[in-house]
Amino acid sequence: MKFILGSTSQLKIQTVKSLIAQQLAITPDIIGMDVPSGVPDTPHEEETKQGACNRAQAIHDAQPDVYAIGLESGLVVRYGDMYEEAWCCIIYDEVAYLGYSSGLKLPNYVIDEMRKSGQGHGPTLRAIREKIGIDNDKDTWGLYTGYQLMRKVSLEEALRNALIQAAARPDSLYAK
Repeated sequence: MKFILGSTSQLKIQTVKSLIAQQLAITPDIIGMDVPSGVPDTPHEEETKQGACNRAQAIHDAQPDVYAIGLESGLVVRYGDMYEEAWCCIIYDEVAYLGYSSGLKLPNYVIDEMRKSGQGHGPTLRAIREKIGIDNDKDTWGLYTGYQLMRKVSLEEALRNALIQAAARPDSLYAK
């Protein structure tokens, strides 16, 4: 089984490699490829899902015989609160398999700073990191939680939820 991930992020590559090895009990052949998401740096609402699908589709178009994986994190408003979640799209054999993660509520501090500055999520977090003296750490979930919960958790969950369909065991209802 060959897998291509639509990202060169080492965090994403290692997450995919580890989770696939765990879920499928194989040593996966994984390559990271830089492909555009086609969505803003911090996607909102359905843009997050679309970004994951765009990444997987770009890989599938170039190499249709591999498991093409797109992973994307973004923001969503649910029940009046803003959350960060991840989406995964795996395309294999002309079929798209989708999964997403649970969301982590953005801290009120981050939302308040976004409102005050009029900036989006990314620029606001850069300003917050600078203000509190954290150098170039892109792990948003880690930053939110004092490093008790890392963003890798959301990437794993989204990937697992798509992979369980794409590589369904014979006794799974996804294989029927």
